[in-house]
Amino acid sequence: MSLVLTEEQQILRQTAEEFVNANLPVTQLRKLRDSGDEKGYDSATWKQMAELGWCGLIEAEEHGGVGMGHAELGIVLEELGRTLAATPLLATVLLGGSCVRHGGSEALKSRVLSGVASGDTLLALALDEGPRFAPYRVATEATPAGDGFRISGEKVFVLDGHIADHLVVVARCAGKPGEREGLLLA
Repeated sequence: MSLVLTEEQQILRQTAEEFVNANLPVTQLRKLRDSGDEKGYDSATWKQMAELGWCGLIEAEEHGGVGMGHAELGIVLEELGRTLAATPLLATVLLGGSCVRHGGSEALKSRVLSGVASGDTLLALALDEGPRFAPYRVATEATPAGDGFRISGEKVFVLDGHIADHLVVVARCAGKPGEREGLLLA
């Protein structure tokens, strides 16, 4: 596997670097923090990021994305990380979007991923239930209810959960906390 960026990836990196430096400096994060902004990100800048296609980098074209890959998303996330940019890109596209992309039905993918790719839908992954990362120690229960599930339990530290339009919840339909089997995404 080559660790050298392609010409297209180099252009993406340069574009991301210039955009982030111009629109998402560390001072913007401090301003959001000091103002007590409830959302925690700037909506106008988020819209610009969506227009650049960043929200759809790893989404298939049939869902409104550009059909690139995780390497390209990683390039953008790396540049965002350089200035501690406050955006919902990680929670929405990488975490929540990947769960829907890999575990959702075709109907769900069509309904949700086009909104992710356009930047109109924000997602969050609700996984952790304690102070330490323990992905199999899930006690939250999912019981069938109609054409969905009834979820009962508690999650802590849901990245961007306060602004998400939809939560992707890791819950247990069988087994006991600590067991690998019996987990689902609801």
